[in-house]
Amino acid sequence: MKYFQQLPIIKMPDYNGNFVNVTNIMERTEIVPSLLNNALLFYSYDIKGGDTPDIIAQKYYNDSYRYWITLYGSQILDPIGDWPMDPNLFNDFLVDKYKSATANSLNIAVANVTSSQVLTYTQNTVYQYVESVTTTDSTSLESNTTIYFIDQNAYANVDQGTQTAILPSGASVTVVTTAYPQNIFDYEVQVNEAKRTINLVNVNYAGILEKQLSSLF
Repeated sequence: MKYFQQLPIIKMPDYNGNFVNVTNIMERTEIVPSLLNNALLFYSYDIKGGDTPDIIAQKYYNDSYRYWITLYGSQILDPIGDWPMDPNLFNDFLVDKYKSATANSLNIAVANVTSSQVLTYTQNTVYQYVESVTTTDSTSLESNTTIYFIDQNAYANVDQGTQTAILPSGASVTVVTTAYPQNIFDYEVQVNEAKRTINLVNVNYAGILEKQLSSLF
């Protein structure tokens, strides 16, 4: 099914004031939030190098026009900005975003900044400070980690290490606290990689999804 052919047609005035039929590309639908974690409807997929929405659709749904289902399962509206960049594109992104800051740090013209200088700048400049607190219950052996983003003063005063408390029941709770500075490069890599895991609609429900989407539009 071709996604844009399902969108509703509306009348809009042209430059001469005449009303013409146009496709309403702003129309949107979404999956009921309670269904997004349903293991029967979705499964997790890690985007690989060279993958695009239409390539994944062809591999999994045997139809490249189902690219929109590839995006729909994760509610991706921007197939460029919300898609993980390959190494070359990621490098261009860093240069474009941080060349001015690199130039200021080196006191040179922006036009003279090289990609290697940007890489050095992003790898040696702190973006934020991170505190990680991991709590482990000796009874269940389950661990829960909470991440906090803190400022430099808080980072300097973090009491890092391992502490264990004994409960009246005899069980123990162990808390491990660590803190570290995160540079710009690692932060941007983390943001990019967070986009790599998406939800794919189970192929058995793809046809049903198409019919419901067409009906809603």
